[in-house]
Amino acid sequence: MLDKLREMTGNDDSRMNTYIQVFKEEMPEYCGILQKAIHEKNVESIAYVAHISKPLLEMFGFNTLHQQANNLELDITNGVIFNLIKEKAEHLLSEMKNTLEELKKNT
Repeated sequence: MLDKLREMTGNDDSRMNTYIQVFKEEMPEYCGILQKAIHEKNVESIAYVAHISKPLLEMFGFNTLHQQANNLELDITNGVIFNLIKEKAEHLLSEMKNTLEELKKNT
């Protein structure tokens, strides 16, 4: 699950734990903002979370999540209808929460 992070940190447990702690702190905040934005139909906030989460997802090697966030951001930029945005945002939120829980269990 953390192969890319291991590679990036040179398998340094201390550095890995620092990055993991950042993920555990930031991801719940992103999820909360995204959940509220979906409920309030706030496309700008959905785009914001998609945008700010991409570097963290990429750093950890969560490529599928990174691609989902990127696609969501692109769809918003291209004016895709809200129902499709909402569906993709809900899926991203669910996957972000699942990934966070997996990370908590495995570290």
